Amino acid sequence: MTTEISLLGGRLRWLPTAPRPPEDAFWLAASVGPLPAGTLVLDAGCGNGAAGLALGVRQPEIVLHGIDLQAARIAEATAHAAFGGIQASFTTADLFTWQPAQPFGAIICNPPFHQVARGHRSPNPSKALAHGLANLGPWLQALAQLLAPNGQVCLVLHAALLPELLTLATPYGGTLHTRLLASHPTRPPKRLLACWQPQHLHNFQHINGAIIPIYHTPLRESVLREGQSLACQGYGW
Repeated sequence: MTTEISLLGGRLRWLPTAPRPPEDAFWLAASVGPLPAGTLVLDAGCGNGAAGLALGVRQPEIVLHGIDLQAARIAEATAHAAFGGIQASFTTADLFTWQPAQPFGAIICNPPFHQVARGHRSPNPSKALAHGLANLGPWLQALAQLLAPNGQVCLVLHAALLPELLTLATPYGGTLHTRLLASHPTRPPKRLLACWQPQHLHNFQHINGAIIPIYHTPLRESVLREGQSLACQGYGW
């Protein structure tokens, strides 16, 4: 009898009663570079906790917290963390109004992937919240307000949002690193990884790195099976 789902080469134990998490969560977690011990990290819009917990098993010395608007998703994230023996706390809260006790040194976030303006809206209310993005601007504003000075925000987004991301991030100054994720050798990439370091006193710069071929078997194996970071494979920020 299967008693768990083993992910990241057995480093992340997942409850067998839950669906296997989508790959986006693991590519997002793999994009985060090494963080100092004790760094307070937020998984914003954490859902069932996959991205944050994947980061937690890679970097166990961080202090991980997740928030999500849906209480049911927070219950799932809490259960997965307990089942896998990962130190993390989770709160049901609205990202746009939440006021934590202190800012975060790093934030990871997988906003709703599909753009509502393009007709992507699920009739299921829960799925509509999780998958339909009406406007990226409020997300970036909320994340910037929760970030400590010199902190970083790591995102995974639909690739079509890159022009909007650039427009929204420019007024904040600092640096935006981006890399497209190609899931097929001949089709246009649909996913975008971004590392955003807003710094109001510095001019804005955009550094667009090489496309990451996530269909490439050795790379997929190293990240999804062995739990390695993208930086270890030459795709750091």
